[in-house]
Amino acid sequence: MKEKSFTAKYKEFMHKLAKNYKSIEEFNYALMQEFPSIAPEYSIGKFVLHFTAPESMYSKHGIDAVLDIFTSDNYSENGIFEKTFTTGENGTATFIFYPDMYTVWGDDDKEELQFFAEQLFIYCGKARLMGLIRVASTHDSLTGALIYKELFRRGGIMVARGTLSKYSAIFMNIKNFKFINKTVGNNYGDDLMAEFAERILMFLDENESLTRLGGDNFVVLVLTQRLDNFISLFDDMMIEVNAGDKHETFKIEVRMGIYNIKPHDTMPNIMNCVAAAFAVARMGIYGDHVFFKESMIEHEIESQKTIIKFSKAIKNNEFVVFYQPKIFTDDLSLCGCEALVRWRIGNEIIPPGKFIPILERDDSICKLDFYVLDMVCRDIKEWKKQGITPVRVSVNFSKNHLVTPIFAKTILEIINKYSIDPRFIEIELTESSSFENIERMISFISTMRRAGISVSIDDFGTGYSSLSAIKRLDADTIKIDKSFIDGIGKKDDQIILKNIVSMLNDLDKQVLAEGVERDVQAAYLKNIGCDVIQGYLYDKPLPKEEYTKRLIDRDWYKAK
Repeated sequence: MKEKSFTAKYKEFMHKLAKNYKSIEEFNYALMQEFPSIAPEYSIGKFVLHFTAPESMYSKHGIDAVLDIFTSDNYSENGIFEKTFTTGENGTATFIFYPDMYTVWGDDDKEELQFFAEQLFIYCGKARLMGLIRVASTHDSLTGALIYKELFRRGGIMVARGTLSKYSAIFMNIKNFKFINKTVGNNYGDDLMAEFAERILMFLDENESLTRLGGDNFVVLVLTQRLDNFISLFDDMMIEVNAGDKHETFKIEVRMGIYNIKPHDTMPNIMNCVAAAFAVARMGIYGDHVFFKESMIEHEIESQKTIIKFSKAIKNNEFVVFYQPKIFTDDLSLCGCEALVRWRIGNEIIPPGKFIPILERDDSICKLDFYVLDMVCRDIKEWKKQGITPVRVSVNFSKNHLVTPIFAKTILEIINKYSIDPRFIEIELTESSSFENIERMISFISTMRRAGISVSIDDFGTGYSSLSAIKRLDADTIKIDKSFIDGIGKKDDQIILKNIVSMLNDLDKQVLAEGVERDVQAAYLKNIGCDVIQGYLYDKPLPKEEYTKRLIDRDWYKAK
């Protein structure tokens, strides 16, 4: 052995490669720059490095790169020396050395070349590891998106450079992701989220970014001039999940809070604004894509106060149940009621519109719904004890319950706790909740009906109206939304309402009209075959004591 590996040039060469390179790409560039100085020592005319790495959480598409590190004018393709090493991530690094035209390598030379390749592989592996560590410290392992800390770091640089005001910030998540997770399982739900993020990353330009905040919550920085194109990315997004033998395809819909960044904004201010817009988007009142307005900051502060107060309020029994009667159209007798929750703070009664949408954001609404059911069962037991025969009470449940496997079980446990006859309870869900999760709804309704509990679909006509889906759900009662009742007196609206009631009757559903306020509305509804009426024409929501009088005198409304 000629001990070329211990010459001054060799030591100088290796010393330069021993630096802490941030990535394999940076190392390879340095290798290209430095290799010409060492090539003559080994009579190398050409050096090719073939590097592979499998797909992984930190390398979504893997690596398969063939790099021409060094090429002289006088290399030979005869007597090539090739050495392959396996990396710690089950990839490979293959070092291919071509001799110059005047050299034939002997055994000693090849031994030195192998030692040389081994040293290069050590530094190559070190650079790859440094790169992976760097990616791991700045990127989410599941999706490849940035982490929150890195978003702030990059955003701060863009603020300093004065370029961030060219961008819009978007706070977004996947609608009904909990349902997707429950349908295919968490692992396959993760696969869907990774594919979702990959679609976004493929759209984004070099200086745009995707950040994962946790769960299915993301923040995107996109050039404002490309904002419309980004929003349209989700118009028809379909993602297929192969969950073992089960193949599910999901239409991806997203909620977005959007903020067009201003010249002097800081990252904390940007995040506050975009989070406030997203909070409004989650409420679903103004659509799924909501642009920031200054008033939203104050609204978000009040919302957070409400959420903080909730736990204490429910312990202190600040929530009270009011009952709004339901009346048969044929004889005006009391046939049921709806339990409606109010928040009593001191002498003030807070209507549900002020707190229900807020509580739905963090699933506090689920606790409140079960609280109301418990109160209703307690009242029914008390009425029975007093010798008063109750009528069926409908209790509203948020769509948030539909992703909970113990939804039906918890309802039955509460009813059984008070030994209530199930025929006195009706579970009410909105149309939008049932159609977003129709398969789960079918199972839930089946469980309720086997237990003797009725189910009603509220606000029919405001969401994805489908009579065929109503038939599949097999609910007992369909509530026609007030917007249809307000149309009574207008010919076209009456034709639509009449046909809806007729078809629901044909499907053998009880039809209830809510929001009835005028005699002419009640008369028309009775004429077209609507079974039950609920509204201010007969009674507003009543406190328990006042409603009890209606239970005692069932002919109350006939005398009005």
